This record gives sequence, structure tokens and C-alpha cells, in this order.
Amino acid sequence: SKFRVADQEKDGVAAEIIYPTVGMLICNHPDFDYKKACFEAYNRWLQEYCAEAPERLFGMAQVSMRTPADGVAELKAAHAMGFKGIMMPGDPAVEDYDSAVYDPVWATAVELGLPLSFHILTGRSSAIDAKPRGPRINGFLSIIRGCQDIMGTLIFGGVFDRHPKLKIVCVEADAGWVPHYMYRMDHAYNRHRYWMKAPPLKRLPSAYFHDHIYVTFQDDWVAFKTKDLGNVRRLMWANDFPH
Repeated sequence: SKFRVADQEKDGVAAEIIYPTVGMLICNHPDFDYKKACFEAYNRWLQEYCAEAPERLFGMAQVSMRTPADGVAELKAAHAMGFKGIMMPGDPAVEDYDSAVYDPVWATAVELGLPLSFHILTGRSSAIDAKPRGPRINGFLSIIRGCQDIMGTLIFGGVFDRHPKLKIVCVEADAGWVPHYMYRMDHAYNRHRYWMKAPPLKRLPSAYFHDHIYVTFQDDWVAFKTKDLGNVRRLMWANDFPH
């Protein structure tokens, strides 16, 4: 696992948010039964690990989302184990995340006060073994796409209209792209939503990103230069140690 230092302290002690490393790759495993068993084992280990310093170490439990009902049960189990947040797989087994079948999952997350994180490299469109165009290094530039796709799926799917208290974290995908992405979503919605058959939204897409989506970065200087074009209260630094 790896640590991410939060930007706040409690009684002078920095809080450390713990995300998995191997668990990122397991998110892409095609066998959801295997995935569920791995995550349950990981969560038991993580619970014991964080118990050494519960005031400082906050692990993000992993869930398989094998079915929406499993997702609800996994969130409840993680909350009962003392976890304060959840790392979601990029691709659920049944339908995509804009489907209303996941409304019980979002409602459970809100009820239990569990922010839901989506990490790079945990979905089909950003898998680490995906073949990039051109030189292999070009694929490095595409790894944030998976997170962007999920954020757009949630926003255009009306998830935040149905669950206005839901909090989502976009992890390790940097943040300098956010202002343009917000602009681009509004442009698409204003100009193209009718012929593209987009579901109606109560607000502009950028408003949902502004209020509901938190982003983390390591060394994204563009994010600093454009912070006033987004929501600086949703911008979080992560040290990514020890990777």
C-alpha cells in the first residue's frame, strides 16, 4: 500500500490516507468472485494495520461491486470495520455507474458518510497494460482518462441530482485539466445535449464537478496556476509515498 498525506492535522498529527498498490491492478481482474475475495482479505489486513495508529492512519477499503447488492453490503461491512472511505473499482460487473441500479450504493455511501474514491489504472480505459498509440511512453499521458470518464459518467448520468450529498474523490489523476474539463462538459451540454439524447440535469455539469468531486495531485504546477477556475476547496495534495 501507499500513503497520501492529507492537508489537515488533528492534534498536531498529520493524517495519512492509505490507498493500495497491488489492489489497483486487481480492480481490472475479470473474475469478480476472485476480486471480492481478494478485497475482503485486503480489508482485514488494512483494518489491523491501521489499528496501530487509528488517529493517524486512515485506510481506504476496497469493494468489488460484483452486484449493486454486494456493493451495499461491502460498504456497510467496511463502515463496521471502522473505515472512513472506500476505493471503488473503475468498472462494475453489472451496468455502468450512471445506471439507477447503483442508487442504493450511492445512498448507502451518503448515509454512512463514506467518500468514494476512483483511482487511476483501475478501469478498462486506463489499464496499465493497455496498448497505447505510438511509443509506449505516450500511454502515460492517457492514464487519467479512466478517471475523467467516470466523473463524466456520474455527472451526465444525473447521479448527483439523485444524491446531492455524495462525495467523490478522483485519485492520482492530477488536477490541471479540471477547469478545461468543466468548460468542455458545459459546452457539450449546452450545444449538443438534444441530438446526443443527454439526460436533463438540474444544473450545468461544471457545477456538479465544482461541488462534489475532489481531486488529488503530486506535482501538478498547472493546477496551482488555474486553481481559481475550479474549486480550490476540492484540491488535495498527495505525496504518493511509499509507492
